[in-house]
Amino acid sequence: MNSPPTAAFSPAMPAACRWHVRLTIVEALLGLFPPFTLARIRRLALKACGIRSGRATFFWGLPKLTGPGPITSRLQIGSDCGFNDGCVFDLTAPITIGNHVSVGHEVRFLTAQRPGGVENAAPITIGDGVWLGARCTILGGVAVGAGTIVGAGVTVTTDVPPNTLMTGAKPVAATNCLNFGNPEKPEIMAQLSAAIDGIADACSVIGTPITGGNVSLYNETRGEGIYPTPVLGIVGILEDVAKAVPSHFQAEGDAIVLLWPIPAGEAPNPNLEVPAHPNSVEGQSSLVPGVFGDAAFVILEDTEQNIEAPEQAEAEAVSEIAVFGSSEFAKVVLGGLWGQPPPLDLCAEADLQSLLAVLAERELLHSARGISDGGIAVALAQAAFPNGIGAKVEQEQSLMAHPLFGLFAEPATTMLLSAHPSQFSAIEELATEYSFIAARIGTTGGDRLEISVYHEPFIAAPLANLRKPWAESLKSTLHGEVTA
Repeated sequence: MNSPPTAAFSPAMPAACRWHVRLTIVEALLGLFPPFTLARIRRLALKACGIRSGRATFFWGLPKLTGPGPITSRLQIGSDCGFNDGCVFDLTAPITIGNHVSVGHEVRFLTAQRPGGVENAAPITIGDGVWLGARCTILGGVAVGAGTIVGAGVTVTTDVPPNTLMTGAKPVAATNCLNFGNPEKPEIMAQLSAAIDGIADACSVIGTPITGGNVSLYNETRGEGIYPTPVLGIVGILEDVAKAVPSHFQAEGDAIVLLWPIPAGEAPNPNLEVPAHPNSVEGQSSLVPGVFGDAAFVILEDTEQNIEAPEQAEAEAVSEIAVFGSSEFAKVVLGGLWGQPPPLDLCAEADLQSLLAVLAERELLHSARGISDGGIAVALAQAAFPNGIGAKVEQEQSLMAHPLFGLFAEPATTMLLSAHPSQFSAIEELATEYSFIAARIGTTGGDRLEISVYHEPFIAAPLANLRKPWAESLKSTLHGEVTA
């Protein structure tokens, strides 16, 4: 004879099973609701069961909760998180998940080494902004740092440093999302075609096949298409997660190193010396007001080099202005876009990936960050924010057609590194082997960001003052669009 319905809540039944039965009943009753509404109701149902979660957190499927005793008090979830179907939470020990965390299908959080293994259980902590791929497993005692990406199917057994975007992993595959305007317009179709050709060339050189992708087309407002926005996702293999390289400063007193490729056709100069605090040069340059269109030009003041080759100097200045017009500084501060993006040498980019992998494998780096989104100044600030470690930097002279170019231009294949000062020679030697220049440009430390040009302060501010507008930029932008 079948047991009566009340038997499902027998006191002898484990607490986790009772909660799961209740949630299953709720799931069945709410099955006719739209998916988005149902995801919100699941969060409210879990909250009613005692699970703490912040606002705008959604469950796209029923999670499985296991563990002895009052398990719901051991799960705490932040705001703006998303959990896909089939997630498993072993709550033998507490699990704490931060804000803005995305969790894929069938991700498992296992605090105990074996079912019911209370004596071996250890808590799990997931930092803010973490992305957990489908079917990955997080074991007990692990802390996943903020901003980390954990790939699909990965088992995490030890702590993962924050922001492991540049980890020294070997890229093995790519996917894409191509976001464009109306492809029925010839100029938009030309953008789409060029983007596809560019992605194909880059993936061929780096050796990452495209495993899939999608498109988002007809993105227009009042007949004007969005900027062409191809988005790439790369999956890589890192044999030892302990050697992952984060993207922000880790310690005070580290050397800050700028890494960029030797221009094609130029042989490395073994006698090149770039000291931590370069001496001032005699010639400087001035950006002339009116920097748009044909009126854009730079006056380079007389130096011996310019006197010998004025036409070459003028050509280099015009070229730099053309690529500077595609920078965030040009758009946000100068209020316009012009010219063309910086050139990309795919062979140099492939060499850079190989060089970074070697530097990570030999544990020579404390951090690594690209500068192609805002330039050196923005990269320095973003590297300083997470741990509150400031920096004192002298702008690299070889980038000085004008201080703004050196600080806010966005060249490709250029990295900002930090490392213990004793490792700089080894980094410089390896860089030369891969046809790159490594220049020590400053030192980490303090609670300020100070950037000098010709030994004169150009940017100097407390990190707290710089961080506030950066942290609130999305909120401010959205508010401006709503009230406009």
